[in-house]
Amino acid sequence: SVSLEPNFKEVGGGITKKVFKAKKSMKKDDVDAKSERSVQFGSILGDGIDIEMRADTATVAKDIVIQNVDALKVLEKKDGMYEIPFILKVSDGSELVVDGEVVTDRVVSSSRVEIKNGDDTVYIYSPRVTDSTGAGIGIDIEYKKVEGGYKMTKRLPKSWLESAQYPVRTDAVLGYYADASDGYISYYSST
Repeated sequence: SVSLEPNFKEVGGGITKKVFKAKKSMKKDDVDAKSERSVQFGSILGDGIDIEMRADTATVAKDIVIQNVDALKVLEKKDGMYEIPFILKVSDGSELVVDGEVVTDRVVSSSRVEIKNGDDTVYIYSPRVTDSTGAGIGIDIEYKKVEGGYKMTKRLPKSWLESAQYPVRTDAVLGYYADASDGYISYYSST
């Protein structure tokens, strides 16, 4: 099994209580009108930084939605990057594979990642950050082995965020198929 959770110890203060309240008080109105497979938790990582979760038959996506440039002040800044940490919990015996190499300590990558346990594989698709106009770039994630899994830190370029049109979204898409792209599906017709 694999789970992806924000690292509340490192993002904002008092967040754990907000998460409990959001889960406890979630109502039907909180579910996206287009799909009952989507839910958004407003300001869960700090004022103006939401988490939106979407699911379909092949993927589960956890998007961070930054509502405005002022919301960035709650994020840690390091080497020209804003950082958003998560804890990636995995089953005993699981291995994180990046660019064909098993992660035993720490690695930074913008590639698709595999979580392998025996014959089972779960994929974390290549991460991106996209603004409200659809403009986006690939980003790096730092993976560091910790007890019970990996600390996964998204690294968002400060320079790109300063010129982006808000809201800005960055995804963490988990899936069972190697070629499921980033979890977004488009339909084109020739008629």
